Amino acid sequence: MTPHSFFTIVLKILGIYFLIEILRSIFEFSKIAYLAFAEYSEWDEIVFPILMLAFFLLLVWLLLFRTGAVIVKLGLAQNFDEEKFELNIHRSSVIQIALIIIGVLIIKDYLHNFIAIFYDYFFVKHTSYDGVFYQKTETNLYEVVFPGCMLFLGYYLMRHSRNVTNMLEKWRRDN
Repeated sequence: MTPHSFFTIVLKILGIYFLIEILRSIFEFSKIAYLAFAEYSEWDEIVFPILMLAFFLLLVWLLLFRTGAVIVKLGLAQNFDEEKFELNIHRSSVIQIALIIIGVLIIKDYLHNFIAIFYDYFFVKHTSYDGVFYQKTETNLYEVVFPGCMLFLGYYLMRHSRNVTNMLEKWRRDN
């Protein structure tokens, strides 16, 4: 494994992680956008989140699809004493392991939230105890669906990591 291929693997794993984080932040961004447009009609509160989302989408695009250019531009593969690293593992195996780990982390982050919101939405009848008395909460179906989708994504990454790895390798060969 050359330093260039090592950094390719590391940057692609980082790009996948950022993509997952973008999916996570889109849920919060949609709430901000709804409040800014529907409730208050204030554009200034939504400009910065749109710019940040665009920046991170550009970063993900660079890390996943233009990895070689990033490595050359940052000079990551230069100034190594060895021409090759002695690692007896293929690039796709490392990406597959990283996808499984990312899937486990997604499930870890969203399982508790999904169970709590699901229980609250279907069984508690929209009431919650705040320490003094029960009060009505506004749990909607959207708050149940998003963690459910993230759990599905985590499961899909774990279960079908080979298919996702093959897709990433195909994109790499095409570019």
